Amino acid sequence: MRTKISSLFVAGLIAVSSALAANLFEVTATDGFTTQTFSNSNVLDLIKTTIQDTTLIFPVGITTADLTFLGVPKAISYNLNPAGTSSTLTIPSIGFTRTFTGANRAAVYSAMQDFLKTDGSGVLARFLKEMAKQSPVAVTDGNPNASTAVAANGIFMSEGFTPADQLSFEGNAPRPNFGGFGIGFNSGRFAAKVAGGTLSGEFAELGLTWFNLGLGDRVRLLAPFSASYLTIDNTAVYGVGQSLSLPIRILIMDKTNPWNWRLTPVAGISARASIDALSGAVIWHAGLVNSIDYRVNHRLIVCLVDQLTTHQGLPVKYGDYSFDSEVDQLIAKNGLRLVTPLTKRLIGDLYFIDTRFLNAAAVKQFETVGASISLRATKKYKLSLAANYDFGNNYKAYSVGLTSAWNW
Repeated sequence: MRTKISSLFVAGLIAVSSALAANLFEVTATDGFTTQTFSNSNVLDLIKTTIQDTTLIFPVGITTADLTFLGVPKAISYNLNPAGTSSTLTIPSIGFTRTFTGANRAAVYSAMQDFLKTDGSGVLARFLKEMAKQSPVAVTDGNPNASTAVAANGIFMSEGFTPADQLSFEGNAPRPNFGGFGIGFNSGRFAAKVAGGTLSGEFAELGLTWFNLGLGDRVRLLAPFSASYLTIDNTAVYGVGQSLSLPIRILIMDKTNPWNWRLTPVAGISARASIDALSGAVIWHAGLVNSIDYRVNHRLIVCLVDQLTTHQGLPVKYGDYSFDSEVDQLIAKNGLRLVTPLTKRLIGDLYFIDTRFLNAAAVKQFETVGASISLRATKKYKLSLAANYDFGNNYKAYSVGLTSAWNW
C-alpha cells in the first residue's frame, strides 16, 4: 500500500499538553441576579439542561444564555421567559433569530430541538460553514482534523509520494505492482487554542488499499478506503472515505534517465458526523496530483509533490438529524521529500509539507514535518513505520503509526 502516514496506527503517543483547558460546549446563563456556567460534550443536552432542568438552573427561568460552540464564545444566544413558555434563539454570525413557544419548559425545548434537527437544516448549514471559519476544531472544514483536510492529506500521502521500493537508486527501472493489498493504522493527539484556553483530543485512522488494477505499463487504477475516529473533549466524531485515483507515469527513472514524473487525477467521497456536536457532512472531492522524483546520486532521491483538490458538500440525513455543511473549499498541498537507502532492505525518508486552505478557514495554513523507515522484508512484503508533527496558527499535533503491504 502506498499510504505511509494517512493510514497508520500507534498504541502509545506523545501527549499534547496545555496549562488551561477549554470546554468545547459551554453555556453561561443568568437570571439577572445570579450567573451559572454549564458544560457538556453534547450540545443539545447542554441546551436542554439550561432550559428544562429546574433543579440545576434558575427556577423562574433564565434572562439570557450564551453558548460557546466548538470553542467559539457566544456563537449562539437564547433566553427563557419567567413563565417558561417562550425562548428566542439568536445566531449572530448569520443574522438568525427565531422564537419558540410551548406550554412549559419541556415543550419549548422540544420545539427548539425539532427545529435544529430537521426544519432548521438550512440555518444549521450556514452556521456550520461560519464555524469552519472560526473554530480550529470544526468537524467539516477549515482545520487539519476537518473532513476536507483529512481527505486531502490521504490523497497526498498515498498518491503523491512514490513508494520507497518503487524508486531506483541504482538505475534499474522497477515495474509498478499492479496487484496487492495493504492495511495501516494511524493514531495521534492534537491541541488547538481557542478563546477560553486549549481544546485537545485524539484521533485514529484505518486505511485499506483493496483494489489495484493495471491498465498497461504506465497507468493503473486504485481505490483506497479509510475510516477515522476523533474525540474532542469527550465529543465523538466518526468518518469514512472512498477514493479513486488514476496514476499515469509520464517519465520513468532508469539508468539513463534520473527523472520520474507522474500525474494522478483523483476523485472520491467522504462522510463525517458527530451527533454530539450537531455537525456532519458528506463531501465529494476531485483534483490532480503532480509528482516529480529526481535521482541526485545512488544515495539520494529528491521528490517534489504538488496537489490541488476541490471539496464540495452534499446534504445528508442520519436518523432524525439533517446535516448540510455547505462546504466549498480548495486545498493546495506542496511537499519536499528526501529519500535514501540505509541498507539493502531499509529505506529512510524525511519530508516537509505545506498545506493551505484557499477559501475561508479557521486554520488557514499548517505545516507537516515527518519521517519514515520502510523495510522490504521480502520481494512481496513491505513494512513501514512513520511519525508526523503538524503545526499551524493555534494548532499542533503528533502522530505515529505502522503500515503493511503485500504486492504480487
